[in-house]
Amino acid sequence: MYSGIQKIEEIIDYIENHLTSEIDCEELALRMTLSVYEFRRIFSFIVGVPISEYIRKRKLSLAACDIITNPRASIHEISKKYGYSTLASFSKALTSITVFLQPFVKKNHPRYCFSPDQSSNGR
Repeated sequence: MYSGIQKIEEIIDYIENHLTSEIDCEELALRMTLSVYEFRRIFSFIVGVPISEYIRKRKLSLAACDIITNPRASIHEISKKYGYSTLASFSKALTSITVFLQPFVKKNHPRYCFSPDQSSNGR
């Protein structure tokens, strides 16, 4: 019998083990023997968020943990580790979901902070 919940749990385990790699939705759908459309619908229904949002938020939460647990770590290296091509896009994404982290980043990595008034000065 098809156990959608069990297969989604396997998919989540796979995602968790590959968060520092590129995750292909097509490959995940194949693992569940579903079309990409069906997979996205089922994942979203069972988990409560779209697959892309789940992956993005998990990557950002791990990046935030890396920043907090190792304040001397390079923000640039952390951003690359989780698939961000620019510091600006990483900073914006991180700021959008982790407002609580801003004081820590401002204190320990002030040159990487993003705020709307800084966006025009080339950072």
